Amino acid sequence: MDVLDGIFRGWSSIVGPDLARHTRPAVIEGARLVVAADDSVWANEFRWLEKQVLERLAETTGSERITSVHVRVSGSPRRP
Repeated sequence: MDVLDGIFRGWSSIVGPDLARHTRPAVIEGARLVVAADDSVWANEFRWLEKQVLERLAETTGSERITSVHVRVSGSPRRP
């Protein structure tokens, strides 16, 4: 299982169900995870929790590959 697959599968447990409903992992660029948020409120909430998210990412994936997170607002992050 690659790191991104592990992140997608465990997203709700990594960030919690409320944040997971409004964000999604988009892509890994080097050591940075890019996250899409459905609006700026949830993007800001995610930024406040970045340290905890990075810790949970390492725990969940068994890898410390991801060292930073970039959050962008991109409309609805949920696929129909």
